[in-house]
Amino acid sequence: MPEAVPEPFDPAGWSDCREYLYGADLYNHGYYWEAHEAWEGLWKTTGRTDEPGRFLQGLIQVAAAVLKRRVECPAGMVKLARKGMRKLRWVAATRPEYAGLALEEFLDELDVFWEAAVEQESLEPPLIVLKERTER
Repeated sequence: MPEAVPEPFDPAGWSDCREYLYGADLYNHGYYWEAHEAWEGLWKTTGRTDEPGRFLQGLIQVAAAVLKRRVECPAGMVKLARKGMRKLRWVAATRPEYAGLALEEFLDELDVFWEAAVEQESLEPPLIVLKERTER
């Protein structure tokens, strides 16, 4: 059976995007590979190098980097973290909040996490905290 193709990702409609929200829930519950997979299908609906594409790929790479940390693969963690952070910072340069995520705050928390990870300190990765959904 062919895989269902999600609707194109619209950052303005993030609160109605099941795949985006599901990916965030998976990430927040420690299912980093599954979050990566949920977001990847959505990423394929973007221009990939446009703003939504870079944002989603940044989240995908951050989730993969956290997984590399968990399986004690420091070189993979560093490589993926740098790539993901670069993409998220590119988006945050013009949009400190994106798709319901306070991106600058999330990036600051990730910086602390990566520093602790490199030093082999135990620290949980920051959660993806999305702003409250507004009822229509």
